[in-house]
Amino acid sequence: MPSREVRIRLYDVRDYRGRLVSADGKPIAGAEVKPLNWRKRASGESQTTEHFMLPAELIRQATGRTGDDGTFVLRGVPGEGGWRPR
Repeated sequence: MPSREVRIRLYDVRDYRGRLVSADGKPIAGAEVKPLNWRKRASGESQTTEHFMLPAELIRQATGRTGDDGTFVLRGVPGEGGWRPR
């Protein structure tokens, strides 16, 4: 079997904190928030963007629920880049 090069890119993780509010600015309590999509714009001259769905197990572990004031925490998500919580 021919050998193939495999690249594994590791990222630091952090807790991502946010607040979920309705269109009129009122907090949404008790909502489940999941980190589904992750994206990171490449540094330097490259204009490429890395974008991918997280594995189901990581989504499950990082999922948070909003408190009475609409705040939530997603634990252990990649620290660089941006999130599109759902």
